[in-house]
Amino acid sequence: MTPSEFKRRMKVINNLFQQLEKNLNALPQGLQEEILEYHNSDGTIQHCVRWGLQASEEILNDSKKVFTKAKENYDI
Repeated sequence: MTPSEFKRRMKVINNLFQQLEKNLNALPQGLQEEILEYHNSDGTIQHCVRWGLQASEEILNDSKKVFTKAKENYDI
């Protein structure tokens, strides 16, 4: 995998998290609340999507650094 391929794939992942968040936010507020209460607050869909979106944005912004570190530490 090349650095540019990694960055391209991270963009796809980030876009998917953006779509997930958009779809969750499009649900009626009452449904959003029920989903939020359905699981432990650390394991809700909203929490996971928000964390995944934030993480994918940070990794995308530092993609060269992340790729270089992975190349040094793992067989990629």
